[in-house]
Amino acid sequence: MGTETDARQSLPAAYESWRTDTAPAAAGLIGLVRRLVEMSDPECDVDKGPFISPRAAFEHEGRDYVLLLTGAGRQTIDEVTSRFAEIATASPEVRHVLLCTQRRPTNEAPRAAQLLGDLTGRVVVLDRSHLEAAVCGVAALADLVHAAFRRGGAVHPSLADLVLPRAVAQVPAPMDPAGRRQHLLAAFTSAGRTGSVEVRPLLAGGLEECAPTGLALARGGRVLVTVDGGIVDLDARTGATRWHVALPGCEGPVLPRDDGSILMMRGGAVLRWHEGALTAVTGGFPAGARLVAGDCGEVWVLSGSGVILGSGEGTLALTWIGGEAGRQARYPIAFDAAVRSAVCLGRRRFLLAAGGHHAVVDLALSTDAGPRAAWIRAYAPYPGHTLPAHPDGAVTASGDGTGTALVLHHVDTAAMNGTPQPVAVVPLGSAAGLAALGPGEAMLLGMLPGVPGEQAPVLLHLSGLPHGTAGPDARASDADAGPRQVREPYRVVAELAAGNKRHYRRPAERIGFGGQGEVARATHKPTGMEVAFKRRTSNLPGPVARMVREIEIGQRLGAHPHVMPVLDAAPDAAWFVMPLAEATAEERWTELRDPARLRVLVDAVASGLAAAHEHGWVHRDVKPSNILLLDGRWRLADWGLVRRPRGQTTNADRTRTGLGSPGFAAPEFSRATGAHDAGPASDIYSLGQVIGWALTGEEPAPNIPLLPPSGPWRHIVQQATLLDPAHRPQDIAAFTALVERETAASRELPSVRASRLLETANTDSSGPGAADELLDLAAADPADTHLYLEVLSELAHPGPALLRNPDRAAAVLQAMGAHRHTNPWPPFATIDRVMLWLLEAARTAGEHGDLHVLAEATTALCAWDESVDQWTPQSATLRWLRTLHGPAATEVAAVLRRFPYSARRYQDLTGEMGVDLAIRSAIHHVARAQR
Repeated sequence: MGTETDARQSLPAAYESWRTDTAPAAAGLIGLVRRLVEMSDPECDVDKGPFISPRAAFEHEGRDYVLLLTGAGRQTIDEVTSRFAEIATASPEVRHVLLCTQRRPTNEAPRAAQLLGDLTGRVVVLDRSHLEAAVCGVAALADLVHAAFRRGGAVHPSLADLVLPRAVAQVPAPMDPAGRRQHLLAAFTSAGRTGSVEVRPLLAGGLEECAPTGLALARGGRVLVTVDGGIVDLDARTGATRWHVALPGCEGPVLPRDDGSILMMRGGAVLRWHEGALTAVTGGFPAGARLVAGDCGEVWVLSGSGVILGSGEGTLALTWIGGEAGRQARYPIAFDAAVRSAVCLGRRRFLLAAGGHHAVVDLALSTDAGPRAAWIRAYAPYPGHTLPAHPDGAVTASGDGTGTALVLHHVDTAAMNGTPQPVAVVPLGSAAGLAALGPGEAMLLGMLPGVPGEQAPVLLHLSGLPHGTAGPDARASDADAGPRQVREPYRVVAELAAGNKRHYRRPAERIGFGGQGEVARATHKPTGMEVAFKRRTSNLPGPVARMVREIEIGQRLGAHPHVMPVLDAAPDAAWFVMPLAEATAEERWTELRDPARLRVLVDAVASGLAAAHEHGWVHRDVKPSNILLLDGRWRLADWGLVRRPRGQTTNADRTRTGLGSPGFAAPEFSRATGAHDAGPASDIYSLGQVIGWALTGEEPAPNIPLLPPSGPWRHIVQQATLLDPAHRPQDIAAFTALVERETAASRELPSVRASRLLETANTDSSGPGAADELLDLAAADPADTHLYLEVLSELAHPGPALLRNPDRAAAVLQAMGAHRHTNPWPPFATIDRVMLWLLEAARTAGEHGDLHVLAEATTALCAWDESVDQWTPQSATLRWLRTLHGPAATEVAAVLRRFPYSARRYQDLTGEMGVDLAIRSAIHHVARAQR
């Protein structure tokens, strides 16, 4: 992100900080006005005026201006205006501006304009709407002042008077009803329906010399089209056009609101237009930002781009915006893809549509789209338009890459390993807008194939699109939220996050103090939930940067069970909110002297560090007071000293020496560049010192390993706290392997441990944990014949455990199939048990529609069947094959064709009419091939 964009994005945050202060300080306003004026005049002079504070003097386009601000002094508006008029009259060569900054609603500015009516042309009165327009980047403050004098006539001009063009452009040409443009719509006459979707042309042609970039549907069925010159109100029945608002520079679809207003993007700013009044909502966004409708009336902005192939730091973000200027909450998104559009699926879950892959990000938990394996494979090259289809799905519109057709795909986010299915192909060259009309209905505005710039627009009505009973405006209930809601009781606070500190009631006492802030217990007013409110205590660059990092990582890793999440935060990172912890590790020291309880803490911290290290972050301040207990789980907190991934550090000099907490900080932090060059081994040193502290009760000394008494933990700490970082475990995987190796109760064989797990898994009262651990053990040791044939084959009902992890299931099933070559040959009873076990796995996978596991289980079963000739499993398999139909039968038939010697054992099925045709055909084919 460029420096200019950074500066513009910080302005709304600075304004929000000043605006929401219980006693807005003049100093904050002075600094804000200086920044706004310096955009046009870097040499501006800002100081306290002779009677009112503050005052800004600046030059713009050869004229001198003096800008005086109200709202900071104690004088009434009549007193201020009277004195202002005297100064303006005494200096006629200077243009004077009175900027009224009182909170709305107020009649301060109109009253001042009334009193200054005799000085029309020499003075101007501006109000908060003008200040907010400058803050949001609608226009520079100096340009607004210049425009107010240049246009003249009104002492107190509205923002619309200054921003809208004086000469309104000609209304774009109307579109014609489809019946009058049959020559343009020949491609639609041959087939009006593609699959279940009906495509019906409504309008064609018109809008000459306009480049539509957005489509929206407002109340009353009005169609709003964004074009070069503004927003066009289009009659979908007659094709008539008129200006809804003639404001050049708008782009993307507008967002109609329930009160009849619309929100629109222009030059990186979000504007509201309502009954002729123009107001700025927020701004500072880069080019290409788009409005996105959230659930329950929320408004979001999609901006920036993800990193392609992990080549650096991305700028992709979703920003929640409130109804007042500066009220926003930005969520930087970690998704290495070129995102073209986004749609809200409810409860702050968003589908991000990109060329090649889509992803779902749940902002109430995390800003990370997850690993590549969790993304949805897509074949749409440019999915620039997306509609919600149901709570777990969406419809995207994208060109097919040829320039002659658009393809609509249905994206089912519930089937994360699936691919979007095409539901319609429309003969248009490009899409200009897609808007929902009702359940399963939408309007699509596109351009016919042709030479760019000369293409004719077409408005289509689509029906039969995938849809469900719930839409994006229906917030899911807590009862429907599933296990994640139970696991995250603070989720509702994150769903209501608005970056507004007035949502929190804070007592005076604090419960903690950190390097850059203090922590107090607070109550989230909308829910009554108790939370921890951390406030930054310094505005110096270092503490600000640390708080920004802590918020960013707390949001990105918030879904991790061993990282303390950030639930809400100020736009300028002045404060943030996190769950209220039960205790710190420091406060539970006596419990941690128990090695078993210590192991739980070590595993939790190691898990949290592993998640951070995976993304290239190093915590650099692991210590007992930063390990918090929440809902019975240890969580790592206070990421303010984190080292960003290589190439993303904003100021390396900030963290060269003296970083971390004495005793727990790694020795390399005391070297010139040690803290900046720190890697995972530095966090491992700190965790080793935490272990030593827990077992000895002593505070560690700098650069001296704190070794516990003799025992398994002593060697762990000894290895983790070696002074040379190159000699320590180099990553968390190596560290956890060391812990596992040293703390194991015995050196038992895997099959011995497997037998113990089997007994637990097969008891009626056991949950899925033992079965999953048994499968993990088998997947880790695929060559252990005894484990597979004598232990794993005894696991009752293996199907559910296999389906919980398809990748693990594939490894286990492939290994089970390979053990048919064991020497010596297993007993016939064992063979029967193994084949019936595989049959049970295949049957369960087929019933649940998991074709991947079904194919693996059937492959292993047929491989055994070809190697042996066992009547009992063959009889059971024959009965199962009779029950298969649909996709499951097709999948099994494909496997049978690969194992002809197994398939021919079931030739009797070819004559049974009730057997699925795919099964019968496969057996018939291999039988004929072997004659």
